[in-house]
Amino acid sequence: MLACLAPAALGLPLDWLAFLPVYLFGLGDGPINLWAGLRGLFGYFLVHDGPTHLFANVLGLALFGGALESRVGATQLFTLFIAASVAAALVEGAFITDHALALAGASGGVSGLMGALAGLTPGARLGLRLWPSRLRAGLPLVVLTALDVGANLLTGAISLTAYAPFTESVAWRAHLTGFVFGLAAGVLLRRAHDLRPVSDEVRLTVGFAAAQGWRMNGLTLLVWLAALAALAQSGSL
Repeated sequence: MLACLAPAALGLPLDWLAFLPVYLFGLGDGPINLWAGLRGLFGYFLVHDGPTHLFANVLGLALFGGALESRVGATQLFTLFIAASVAAALVEGAFITDHALALAGASGGVSGLMGALAGLTPGARLGLRLWPSRLRAGLPLVVLTALDVGANLLTGAISLTAYAPFTESVAWRAHLTGFVFGLAAGVLLRRAHDLRPVSDEVRLTVGFAAAQGWRMNGLTLLVWLAALAALAQSGSL
């Protein structure tokens, strides 16, 4: 999460870490810049095109990442996120119409984490508790994933119509690729660790994401506040 916040806090230019498919796939007779292509391929998920985009992905990272880490550990979580992000960028870059269009954001990796969680615990529920009240609501993870996949499929269908210009800013191929990659990885991890698809609840409490048994502590809260303050000072908020 902090890695995604750092470029915005440091004021790094978006185009320095963004992934431009033209660098790897070329464009007509244009030269291929392997270094810039690899830098973007392994760095595009750290930069975002605005505070809303950044907040949505950091929230997704906290929610799905926290739940996954409690099951498979930090190393496998990190590996899965990077692999899903790279796979998402490569597919998006290979099929996108404009290879000079920059790709930025952690959405592909977050979709991978969501898919992996669905593969590991398909019976999980996303729970919302409104603190300090006891009001609670729950949404099956399978419903959330179906809505996400359905929205991206719909975006893909619209991109084939006259309304295609309205979908150019949505990397729906990357989202779907990340999800499918993560889903397959989640199923493989479940079999490798002999984990049962239990019906756990992933809780979202006081606006912060939490895996089962995990709570927002003071240090984490201070990190969030410091990151937000840095973003505000850099002019990103």
